[in-house]
Amino acid sequence: MRKGQGEVVGLVIIVILILVIGIFAMRFYVSSRSGNDRDKFYSMKANNLVNAVRLVSVCGDFSMEDAIIACCGGEEFCGRNSKENCDFVVGEIEKILDKSLEEDAVFEVKNCFVIGDCDFGIASSTFMINSFVGSHEMSAKICKK
Repeated sequence: MRKGQGEVVGLVIIVILILVIGIFAMRFYVSSRSGNDRDKFYSMKANNLVNAVRLVSVCGDFSMEDAIIACCGGEEFCGRNSKENCDFVVGEIEKILDKSLEEDAVFEVKNCFVIGDCDFGIASSTFMINSFVGSHEMSAKICKK
């Protein structure tokens, strides 16, 4: 009988070790997946931010996209000269960023202006805005702390 009891104790120890290893493996698997889901969430948030900024109405029937095109093209827009228009566009986008996000963010129109600064974050897709004077790439990045 003693030999059988020793084998049962050994079997119980092996089962406990397998359970402990399984719990640790599950913990790392779940934590790695939740980080990936968080990145997808921030990516969608950055894409939605670009769309929200691009489509917001300014100056009557115009969109912010029209104002950005005029700013980057050095044109007048809605009774403002090009510098006043760019100051207006940057100011309005900063307000949108402040009211829309809890996180810091960067909003960029390539070769025109950049609002915000961070080294590491989750970026949106690049959105192209086209005009008679050329095209511009617009993107946002949600900063990670």
